[in-house]
Amino acid sequence: SDGSVVRDGFVATFSCVDRSSLPLPPADPCTGAGLALVDSGEVSHTFLDHNQDCSWSLSCSDTALSPQLSFSSFDIESNFDYVYLYDGTTTSGQWAARLHGTRVPRDWVALGNNAVAQYTSDYSVLGVGFVASFSCVDRSSMPPPPPDPCSGSGLTLGDSGPVAHRDLDNGQDCR
Repeated sequence: SDGSVVRDGFVATFSCVDRSSLPLPPADPCTGAGLALVDSGEVSHTFLDHNQDCSWSLSCSDTALSPQLSFSSFDIESNFDYVYLYDGTTTSGQWAARLHGTRVPRDWVALGNNAVAQYTSDYSVLGVGFVASFSCVDRSSMPPPPPDPCSGSGLTLGDSGPVAHRDLDNGQDCR
């Protein structure tokens, strides 16, 4: 162990089996170029480890559609481990979204017909992981995202209404 977190330990049993009767292990998004998903699939990672760099390339074969990620669970270390979402086919350039913590993120839709999801972790605390479904959607039929109080000059409010901000992150200047 690394000395930073102590848990209860484990108990196990074993038996000998015919290896040919075992199912193949799932593809590993944390090796090589990661996983490539076309038109639909699951972006899921529940085998978190230290210093990981995992990726899922998401592609819609119909160029009029865009990848959408809908998270059903999300639990990774806040402020040190991240899921980055990129428009396009690579992780170079600026990310479109940076997710961390335990709050299940809103649905995310790419600008074009390709996107990349990337998970990176540091050397310390680990969460439980995350699960998201990937599908291709017509971006023009999606409702617009809520206004972002942390971009531009912020939001202008009328006489009354709710004030909320759930996408908290370090270094924000929200108004």
